[in-house]
Amino acid sequence: MNNHAIGQDYEDFVETVYKAILEAERRQGKTTPVMIERNKIITSKTGTPAEIDIYWEYQVAGITHSVAIECKNYNRNIDIPEVRDFAMKIQNNGGLKGLMVTKKGFSQNAITEASAHSIDLLIIREHAAEDWDGYINQVNVQMLMLTPSRTIKITPSYNRDWMLNNGFKVGDSVSYNTTHDLIILEDAASGFKHSLWELQQNDFFEQKEPGTHIWVKQFQDGWIHFDQTKYKLDSIQIEYRKSPPARHEINIDFAHYVLAVMEYINGQKDKFVVLKTGERKGY
Repeated sequence: MNNHAIGQDYEDFVETVYKAILEAERRQGKTTPVMIERNKIITSKTGTPAEIDIYWEYQVAGITHSVAIECKNYNRNIDIPEVRDFAMKIQNNGGLKGLMVTKKGFSQNAITEASAHSIDLLIIREHAAEDWDGYINQVNVQMLMLTPSRTIKITPSYNRDWMLNNGFKVGDSVSYNTTHDLIILEDAASGFKHSLWELQQNDFFEQKEPGTHIWVKQFQDGWIHFDQTKYKLDSIQIEYRKSPPARHEINIDFAHYVLAVMEYINGQKDKFVVLKTGERKGY
């Protein structure tokens, strides 16, 4: 890849970062919509044309503000000549704010020179492993989800004398159509009273391995309630299935959400990560 293409790649990257930041600020009501242009030709008051890598305008209180960004994709610190060249490009353009960005850094002389021309210097680069020193960049969550038992078959043993005394004949069956929370098993003698739903949620109060099991209960003064109707019980047998725990793993890589690292050099030295949403988080 030639130097021109390398420079274009970095300009693309810087434009993407600023578009994300400006869009985030627009959504928050901090700025009006911003017009961004690449390789814009500007002309100074003296008539000298110059090409700006990235140019954008915005309005505040009806006044248009413009920003010129010079991108330098160097593997060394930017020095005085580059700063002076940029200063000459934008001089005599009233209201034009100059930013110079690079992925490496600036010499101290370049920082001094930029301050003299009111040019802001920034490092904008992709994040690296060392940026996460002292910070958590990954979270691994392992979830073990326990599911309640599922009733397969209910076999009640009704009290024969009670059934005959209440109009049932030998061989009659009891039908019901209701939900598990309205099927109540009660032993008035012992105080036991639970819905079928409660029994399922508590695995029938038994600690069993996953699989199919039989739960049996004898009653002294037993009753089964189907919504508004109840029948006297001697015992009940419930076949149920207990499922194995469901395992689920979630891996969160915070680096995936980082678009760039941005560091202001002259003035206050602030360092941010720029999220892909355009939000900036200082650290």
